[in-house]
Amino acid sequence: LRGRADSHDIKSLAEGRDSDGGVLVPADYAREILVRKPHPTSMLANVRRITTGRDRVVFPRLEPTTATNDVIPTGTRVQWTGEQGTTVEDTAMQNWGMKTIPVSTGTFDVQASRDMVEDADFNLAEFVIGEARNVYELDVAENTIITGDGVSKPRGLLSGVGAVFRLDSTTVGNPVTTAGIMGLIGKLAPQYRQNAKFLLNSDTVWSAIASLNEGTGGAVIGWMRDRQGLAAGFTDEIRGYPALFSAYMPATQAGANILVFGDFRDAYYWIERVGLSVMPYGDQDRAMLTSNTVGWMFRTRVGGDVVNYRAARVGVQS
Repeated sequence: LRGRADSHDIKSLAEGRDSDGGVLVPADYAREILVRKPHPTSMLANVRRITTGRDRVVFPRLEPTTATNDVIPTGTRVQWTGEQGTTVEDTAMQNWGMKTIPVSTGTFDVQASRDMVEDADFNLAEFVIGEARNVYELDVAENTIITGDGVSKPRGLLSGVGAVFRLDSTTVGNPVTTAGIMGLIGKLAPQYRQNAKFLLNSDTVWSAIASLNEGTGGAVIGWMRDRQGLAAGFTDEIRGYPALFSAYMPATQAGANILVFGDFRDAYYWIERVGLSVMPYGDQDRAMLTSNTVGWMFRTRVGGDVVNYRAARVGVQS
């Protein structure tokens, strides 16, 4: 600006508007993308993961008979014959079958303008691939492990509850009660309770259980360190068993499968043929060249199913 210091022709400068001089004070551009965090994943780390080079995995399985239970898993029993008696032929070990887990294929893609990829002040491709990993771990894996119906996709823990070779259920009350939770724990055989965990919705179900007590002032959830109400610290546990949270578990509602309790590594197998692959595309596609766009195709080939239906149980809100 030119002129004398005491000239009334000189205007005051301010950074509120460009016309008042704000253009001289540019904003600080942060190289940090503002994006919401995805829900934490829990199931991939807690089920049995198996890699394969085939389109299915087959496990030989000794089929249960009417004589089997959670104490002795086969129908074979000692026959008390005495000194002169004879034994009856035991055919329990002849009842074999196969458990087959097929591999399903899933795809999704993301597109962006070439100009955006070129001009962005951060690595856009790296960001897209990172978000695709979240999609795989949450929607492809976690959602499927819990709710998959087995139609062109893996079967989940909650698919066909109570059917043959599916998880059995126990009523936990409506609303859920302490007795209901204790009943669910007690229905699971002790050999599976050693490494058992709870799976539930972190919003309505966790809140409902948090308000319960054992009738003697002891909290059902976590451990009240100093018994000072809300001032006390709690752990993510239900009656001493770790609690896993998933956005895909049902909320509290009559008839809903609101809890799963069991040893998930023993109960469920997740098969990975191709966990997650990415293929950039567009450079050889005339339509995308003329539309000035590029894309990333993501592909996965996975399978999953309950392999030991005795290792976990579902808590149903009555």
